[in-house]
Amino acid sequence: MPNDASPPPQPPVGRAPATSQAEKLRLIDQAITHKQLHLDAHINLHAFSAYCGLRPREVSTLINTYHHKHFFEFINYHRVEEVKRRLTENSQETILEIALQCGFNSQSAFQRFFKRLEGITPSQYRCQAKRCGPPPAPALS
Repeated sequence: MPNDASPPPQPPVGRAPATSQAEKLRLIDQAITHKQLHLDAHINLHAFSAYCGLRPREVSTLINTYHHKHFFEFINYHRVEEVKRRLTENSQETILEIALQCGFNSQSAFQRFFKRLEGITPSQYRCQAKRCGPPPAPALS
């Protein structure tokens, strides 16, 4: 989702309440993998929870317990993963453009979180990714 001021995501209509923890975790996973709510710069625990059809405290507890992260760490982790994916593509976009498209609100927050997770800067990551592509296939004789 781009950085626009769009209304909060709405949950699918007619969804039955999730009952098991596995079902609730599946809903959280779908909010990331299918709906890509982490790319929305304005996402918060309440909007995320509403999309999943769960209570905010429930979502927070599940993320803490099963992903060992607080809500925004969880969101930013998925944002960084998307940034990394895009940095490895042959894109003409700047690192800042990619970071903003992936939901980060500022360059400093993005740089800080990326380096904390990866141990290198986004520029270093992009450079390494372009130089260290897959090894060449062995020549067939």
